[in-house]
Amino acid sequence: GTILSLANGDGAVTVASATYSGDYLAEVTAEQERQVTIVQGALQQSVNDTLAELQQRLERQHEDQAAGKDMGIAIRTTNEQIESLTSDLRARRDELQHRKVTSIQTPRVVGVAAVIPGPVPKVMEDGRGGGDNTTVEMAAMTVAMDHERAYGRTPTDVSRTGVGYDVRSVGPDGQVRYIEVKGHSTTGDVILYYTEWQMAHRMRQEFYIYEVNHALTRPELRIIRDPVGQGIEPAERVVEYHVQSAQIERLAAIPNDLEVYGRRRGDFDFPCPICASDLLDHFNGDVEIATMYPNLVCPDCNNRAATADGQLATDWSEYKDDIPVYIDGKQCWRRYRFWPAAMYDPYYCQTMEEFHNRVFHLTEDSEDLDEDEEQDG
Repeated sequence: GTILSLANGDGAVTVASATYSGDYLAEVTAEQERQVTIVQGALQQSVNDTLAELQQRLERQHEDQAAGKDMGIAIRTTNEQIESLTSDLRARRDELQHRKVTSIQTPRVVGVAAVIPGPVPKVMEDGRGGGDNTTVEMAAMTVAMDHERAYGRTPTDVSRTGVGYDVRSVGPDGQVRYIEVKGHSTTGDVILYYTEWQMAHRMRQEFYIYEVNHALTRPELRIIRDPVGQGIEPAERVVEYHVQSAQIERLAAIPNDLEVYGRRRGDFDFPCPICASDLLDHFNGDVEIATMYPNLVCPDCNNRAATADGQLATDWSEYKDDIPVYIDGKQCWRRYRFWPAAMYDPYYCQTMEEFHNRVFHLTEDSEDLDEDEEQDG
């Protein structure tokens, strides 16, 4: 009763409002603007290519008309397509601009918690804590980056981008390591957050955990490649995964025992399912955009999309999500929310809904997948 009487809801709202309206709002807004800029670039590129093609068609039609052919209907149709395309572009630009606007509502109090000082855990008294402070993290990053350079790779610190790993390291032959770095002041368990563990599942043999013990005194680097494939079973919490130190100890390799390079880059990057080009090259290295849709097709291939009767699918207003398009004979489905994103359908589904069900509920039934691939091939 005494503690509850001291609760100050108005004070909590004031503090929360000040916190979220400052740096946090600026950070969220900056991230939204970054994503919108990338999508706008892809949208503009696609529109420019389509407009150029329509303009060339219009010029040919005018030449045919000058030669005496009746091209009135064709010219009017092409002009309508150009107008529709530019109108769609304006509408999508407006929609993207709305995505840049970030606002925060006034917080409301949903509960009261009392934080009471207690005894210091023995693990901290003994100096065996994991050590998540900035100094330890920076020291661990330095060890990891130096190790990569020593092995002839080029590491890039992406720890502040939220992509699910800390370092993207590229070898001379283009092979990539996606590295999550964990540092301890002495030793300790490893905490992986949701995005990091999901990235470990996605990248598999190109995902590494670099654990650095005694990061501030006598750094000791231990490396786990493909923690999922090696059978690590973390204890799942609400937003993080707790990997016991014993599992790291059992499976970790010291650097001298490692292969200098992993598997080919294309095995675990984001290739276009049509031409195999790296989607990251088309979207300025943005993993989030490259993985926004399943089986995403690159903009260059997308511009070749045609209807079942062979007509280029250039007028977005004519085509809906429930109508398939075809690129180099392969069936794809399009989403028209921000730009006409095409998704390769290796199953030749009858509807977009069926395609999504197949993509998001796939089992590990290899025979079923092989049959689908044979149909595609």
